[in-house]
Amino acid sequence: MITEMNIGIDYHQESLQVCAMERDGKVIFNRRIKNDVNAIIEVVGKRSCKVVAVAEACNGSAAFLDELQAKAGWQVKLCHPGYAQRMRSNPDKSDKSDSELVADLTRVGYLPEVWLAPAAVRDLRALVRYRAQKMEEQRAVKLRIRSLLRNNRICLPVKLSLWTKAGISWLESNAELPSHSAWVLSRHVIELSHLQAEIKITTQRIKSYVDEDSLCQKLLQHKGIGVITAAVMRAEIGTFSRFKNGKQLARFCGVSPCNRSSGEIVSDSGLIRSGNPLLKLCIIQGALSLVRYDDTYKTFAQTMLARGKPKCVVIAAVANRWMRRLFHLVQQ
Repeated sequence: MITEMNIGIDYHQESLQVCAMERDGKVIFNRRIKNDVNAIIEVVGKRSCKVVAVAEACNGSAAFLDELQAKAGWQVKLCHPGYAQRMRSNPDKSDKSDSELVADLTRVGYLPEVWLAPAAVRDLRALVRYRAQKMEEQRAVKLRIRSLLRNNRICLPVKLSLWTKAGISWLESNAELPSHSAWVLSRHVIELSHLQAEIKITTQRIKSYVDEDSLCQKLLQHKGIGVITAAVMRAEIGTFSRFKNGKQLARFCGVSPCNRSSGEIVSDSGLIRSGNPLLKLCIIQGALSLVRYDDTYKTFAQTMLARGKPKCVVIAAVANRWMRRLFHLVQQ
């Protein structure tokens, strides 16, 4: 009698490679089926045993596992995407071997698992990442405008800020450019105006969410955290209680030092090469604010600077300490 079944799923947009494995490692089946929750439930059949289904973290797999858990009642897990990345260099890699390996790693308890965020958190991620994309597009347009002005040797009037209303009006009325360049500039200005309006609408939508979310309200009570930072933390971190300690949280955020110790030599090599870039950016910006306006962190930063530490190292250290402390202050 089967007491436990581990199901490894190699997820694809149109199909699934599904491997079902018993507790003792015996493969029950390993077959390709269409990408449909009802199809995998039908293939596995009704089981009285414990069923654990695992899929690689990729586009669509989290929503698929949510639906699978709701319809079948199985325990579901996400496999770290870095595992599949390393498997690509395997000369014997195939969908069949991947699904079997995922099932086997789950069976023995060595699955490189990642947190399966609730649907509401994943939905918020789409919103904050959309705003970040528009901010990046706005930055690119501004760079193209400046490049066009420099290329035609046009200097700004004294004490005029280019991205204010007065600066935009000056761009729109600039008659020094050749005809084609002037037309291109006008298109850039229109695009910039559209992006600014889109960012404003998106920011208002984020603010509406933050006003109603209890964790975001807790975050806003702390220095260095504004509406956007609170929303990004909520979207990318999810819940602070899923971490064991502040050190684990700081490492997840990518603000832990990278250890390069060997033998008697103990040294660091910058920050670890991990963490969500948007989350890390917001935390570093928050750390810069703390160094300016929070007496505790200002004193800490001045002490490190007096010891000859570079400013970038000091800000990283502040960010690391801040995340560790924030873990204990915000538990939800």
